[in-house]
Amino acid sequence: MTAQELNTKLKILKVSHKLFADKGKNGVAVREIAKAAGVNVAAINYHFGNKDSLYAETIKSSMLKMHTDIGLLYQDKCSIEELVGRIFDYFIQNREDLITGFKLFLSNESSKEIFEREDADLVGPPGGEIIFNCIKDNYPKANEKDIIWIVRTLFTQVVHKAILICNHCSSINSKYEITEESIKKETLRLTRLLMREIE
Repeated sequence: MTAQELNTKLKILKVSHKLFADKGKNGVAVREIAKAAGVNVAAINYHFGNKDSLYAETIKSSMLKMHTDIGLLYQDKCSIEELVGRIFDYFIQNREDLITGFKLFLSNESSKEIFEREDADLVGPPGGEIIFNCIKDNYPKANEKDIIWIVRTLFTQVVHKAILICNHCSSINSKYEITEESIKKETLRLTRLLMREIE
């Protein structure tokens, strides 16, 4: 693939990511994607075959990017608490990607078929393997099932709390303190509590 072809493919993916997230797979026509990306319909067919394949590739590439980015946060083999803090900060700093990615993943069309395809290589939440490895590195005697439970619990907590902050829930008048700092503290406190389960 030439540099120009790769550039075109990435441009189509980027535009599709936003359009599918906003309108759902059935709410977007291939011609609309082509127009927004500044390419012809033939380019979409050449790179992706059809709209279903483009939709699947859009979700997959979004999740793989997140997985790769989270992997970079663990390059220096930090503690699980440090990693969770970094992931929380990453989601806050990349709030548009977080919201768009999860809107896409939770769109009204089921994403189930994407993960049932033979070529699907996504396991668990994006970055889940990184969190798993971090726990395993820091707690080598921990039971694998316990680690998987902790990964799912932590990831759910971090994403949920980050989305609350990114959607400006902190600006809602409430007797409960909802700030980026307080939410991050709560998330790290939960991390410490969960780690006691396997100490």
